[in-house]
Parts: sequence; C-alpha cells; structure tokens
Amino acid sequence: MTDLIQIETVAVCAVGLQLVQVSASTIPGEIEAGDLLRIDFDQHAVSKDGFYVLQLGDWTGVRRFADTLEGPKVLDIDEWRPLPGGVQIMGYVDKVYTGRGAVNRARGVRHG
Repeated sequence: MTDLIQIETVAVCAVGLQLVQVSASTIPGEIEAGDLLRIDFDQHAVSKDGFYVLQLGDWTGVRRFADTLEGPKVLDIDEWRPLPGGVQIMGYVDKVYTGRGAVNRARGVRHG
C-alpha cells in the first residue's frame, strides 16, 4: 500500500467537501499521482459502493469498497475481502479529477 502524504495531513482536520491532490499512485489506472480527489470528510462509514479514504495505523490511502449484505468489502488486488479490524474510514471520494481526462476531452473538441 502506498503512502499519501497530502491526504494524511488533510484528513486529520478536514470536514465537509475538500479537494485534495494525491502525491502517489494509489489505484493504478484509476487514481494516479497528481490527481485531485473531491472528498466528503463527513462520511465515516461505507454506505455505498465507491472509493473511500481509509487509515490503518500509520498508513492512509484510498481503496474501492462495496456495500454488501454481508457488510462492507474492500477490493484487495482482484479479490473482495471483509473490512479488516482497526480501519478508520476518513471520507468518501465523491469525484476524481485527472489530467488524463482533461487531455482526452480536449482531443474531442473541434474548432471552426
């Protein structure tokens, strides 16, 4: 798991919706270094499927969660696992803003 310095320092005191830039790739192909995350720091439990900021000991990062009938599951590589003990949900990632998306959209714009 990768350390996220900016998320770790912001999450300690953040409330409400905040934009946070990630310092390292957390989920390759989906969340990369430099991406901006819009995080709802008032969300402290898994209530819907999606990305959540979590803290486990000294590690803080982002993982994909599913809200199932059996309780929350976290995607670990290619397998859904029960939420391990000691995990604190810091917030829900409402949106991911990437430079990659902006580049792709810019290619589709026609002028003239």
